[in-house]
Amino acid sequence: MLVVGDLFVELVMSGFASWPPAPGEEIFAERFYREAGGGAAITASALAKLGVKAGVLGSIGTVDGQWILERLRTNGVDVSTIQQTGVEPTAVTVSV
Repeated sequence: MLVVGDLFVELVMSGFASWPPAPGEEIFAERFYREAGGGAAITASALAKLGVKAGVLGSIGTVDGQWILERLRTNGVDVSTIQQTGVEPTAVTVSV
């Protein structure tokens, strides 16, 4: 199955004692990790973990692009149809 869509580096933070009291103020996360995100990456990774042969058709930048390719390969996803480009950066999302 070929999944077409967005690919992101997802920065996931959790373990906050509270939300910032005012805009521009800082708080600290207890935990942080990176994951290959975006609908295509999440769907293809889940299918591969269920034993379905899955690949992704999409585009990533050169910065963090190799990391996404390796992460998806580790999840069992075929990355041969992902194009890497230096024109645009790899998209990033932040989840809290």
